[in-house]
Amino acid sequence: MRKWAAYALGAATVVGSAVTAHAKLLPTESARMQTIDIGGKRSAYFRMDRGVDETVHVQGPTRLKCIVRITPDTLGTPVTYAIAVFDAGKRIRLFRTETEASNLVWNESGEPVAQSQSFILNVPAGAYKYRFRLIGRHAPSAGLRCLDKGFRAAGTQVVVLPVEVSEPITLIVKEKPLEYAISRADAPVTLKLVGPTRLRVVSRLVYGDRMKGRQPYTVRIDRDGRSVPDKELTTEKSLLAECREQLEWNFGRSRTFFVDIPAGVHRVTLRPSNNDSPGVALRFTIPREDIANENR
Repeated sequence: MRKWAAYALGAATVVGSAVTAHAKLLPTESARMQTIDIGGKRSAYFRMDRGVDETVHVQGPTRLKCIVRITPDTLGTPVTYAIAVFDAGKRIRLFRTETEASNLVWNESGEPVAQSQSFILNVPAGAYKYRFRLIGRHAPSAGLRCLDKGFRAAGTQVVVLPVEVSEPITLIVKEKPLEYAISRADAPVTLKLVGPTRLRVVSRLVYGDRMKGRQPYTVRIDRDGRSVPDKELTTEKSLLAECREQLEWNFGRSRTFFVDIPAGVHRVTLRPSNNDSPGVALRFTIPREDIANENR
């Protein structure tokens, strides 16, 4: 297998243009609101108490920015706490952090408010009810502010390269060269990723000599040796994509899917299940801000 750089961070390629994002405050089931005033502007938070989970409703795909301000039971010293996030009883995120006191108080109770800490939660397609749990001996309560930042498409993405690939290729699409990797059933493509992030995969089926018209194909995905749901796709022949290395090959129109990567270092392997095709060309990007995970 040919080795590529895991991230090539120093030469990461930024693709596309900026994407607008909105920031809607999402509702919780308890709807217990509390507010603070910062620089003359009032901000609303939902109250969380230690030992009582708070449930947030969210519709994906989207990115959820979660801002937390605890009410510490001690002043003058840093306080360590964590926020656990659950989906259908399974913990999907544990955010550990430390904060210090501020000069703010909750308007409703007069209790002190610590400095804010935040994290991003990538939400796949579908409707979800995420349970948030406050963990910390010196954090009896907190304010939770969940902002729907919207779905981040390719506008602020950076290209990531596989660490193992048997055949890298360059496709010319609308006179623009794009790097792809050929994945086959017996020669998969492997990436090393540092989460949390959302891997965006652009795929193009390679048409065999006898393949015509619309073609279904499946991309199988393993994360750390364990299978995740297959991606079942359908395409038709493209007239725009030309391969520098294999001029005789024909490619399908691009199809895009996403793979959620949890926190930590992970190896992701992708391979097609189709044996009648020379393979699938794959191209990978992640949100630009997530390349910072490599240095944490």
